[in-house]
Amino acid sequence: MSSLDSLPVAVIGAGPVGLAAAAHLIARGLPLKLYEAGPTVAANVRDWGHVRLFSPWRYNVDPAAKSLLKAHSWQEPPADAMPTGADLYEAGPSQPTFPHGLGAKRIIPNADQSH
Repeated sequence: MSSLDSLPVAVIGAGPVGLAAAAHLIARGLPLKLYEAGPTVAANVRDWGHVRLFSPWRYNVDPAAKSLLKAHSWQEPPADAMPTGADLYEAGPSQPTFPHGLGAKRIIPNADQSH
């Protein structure tokens, strides 16, 4: 193993896509750091919580994220339900309990991505 192999993969943004990427890295046993500009994971999702998504839950939860969530007692929403942004934040991969599956030391909140 070279010194580069031990460096973490930087995931920029802890929204739904960044969380899915992190879940895939964890599933593969790769080290990672998840940088989020906001104070919590999916901070931006909370800003549009009132908006209904265009697709049902079945298309809004990545399989790797689903596995990680289920390992932490996640209750999967009905596959055909049409979530809002608030639903996605509270009951999906962005939910406050998801970081436990990621490991708190992997998440860097309030990261300034402009530099």
